[in-house]
Amino acid sequence: MKTIVFDLDGTLIDSLPDVCLSLNHALEQFDYPALTSAEVKGMVGGGARPLVEHALLKLHGDIHLVETISSLFKTHYSGHPVVETTIYPGVVETLENLSDAGHFLGICTNKPTATTLPVVKALDLARFFPVIICGDTKSYKKPDARHVIDVIHGLGGQIENALFVGDSEPDVTASHNADVPVVLVTYGYSKKPAMQLGADRVIGRFSDLLSIVDEF
Repeated sequence: MKTIVFDLDGTLIDSLPDVCLSLNHALEQFDYPALTSAEVKGMVGGGARPLVEHALLKLHGDIHLVETISSLFKTHYSGHPVVETTIYPGVVETLENLSDAGHFLGICTNKPTATTLPVVKALDLARFFPVIICGDTKSYKKPDARHVIDVIHGLGGQIENALFVGDSEPDVTASHNADVPVVLVTYGYSKKPAMQLGADRVIGRFSDLLSIVDEF
């Protein structure tokens, strides 16, 4: 059986609308103007603090407020996890097939625990993932290979029989550093086209993962 590790945002779920909503709520407390979804899309992937840092730099804001605004963002987001967030087409059915086939499934995300767990629970995805390691679970996160390796070992899997599924450059870097093949989806939040990031496979539909797992 394969051990399959998944990124969350931009891979399993489209959380951008709610990330944008909570970020703008936090920025508004200091009279900063709202950012558009298109602007925020290029800032996600590193976790809450880098997101706020990028936002403040974009707005020429006070970088000393990053911790305060990050805290406000996480508090608001954890209280409003799925106002507009949706699961991408084919995700639930594919996860059900993989789980029924006996594969071990886990999540490796740079999203903080305070915002990851409420979202996963509200969308009824937690049932698929006995191991979820977030961006603040350890002292390191993607693109550090240990972030991926910890999920694999937490599931009782082996590196040589693992696969990573993500949407962006940190996913590719972390996976390759861990010696784990990586599949990228084309519909996520990557700043560059998925085809240009050096993934082992690229898919346009999540359900295509089923045939790729058999390949590997």
